[in-house]
Amino acid sequence: MSDEQPVTFEDILHQSTPEMQALARSLRALILAVVPDAVELLSTRDRTAVYGRDPLLRDRDQLVYIALPKGWVRLGFYYGGELPDPEGLLEGAGKRLRHIKVRSEAELQRPGVRELVRLALLRGRASSGRDSTIQEPG
Repeated sequence: MSDEQPVTFEDILHQSTPEMQALARSLRALILAVVPDAVELLSTRDRTAVYGRDPLLRDRDQLVYIALPKGWVRLGFYYGGELPDPEGLLEGAGKRLRHIKVRSEAELQRPGVRELVRLALLRGRASSGRDSTIQEPG
């Protein structure tokens, strides 16, 4: 039997500033508000939280993530290259992977951020066949 404690979201925040911790918590709350039953996979080594639709959360089922580099919080989209981005929020040049650098609560509150999370997780619902709740904007 292992004596290891389960990893919590707070465990991935410990090396970040209080401001970045607060932003990461707000991003997590946004993701879980959009998809209350999203599956969360946490890594203290990478300081990431990965979200998807499938309980096994295999690589292809990973849809969005939160990472904590120094100075900002990264909201990443595994299939961001396939998402509409009329506000031009997404950064990255790869075929699929895109991200948003969130440095302030004001940046987090842009309407396009929530919409990108919603669209990314809708993509997961369509590909996984899971019929769970997606909270519509409003």
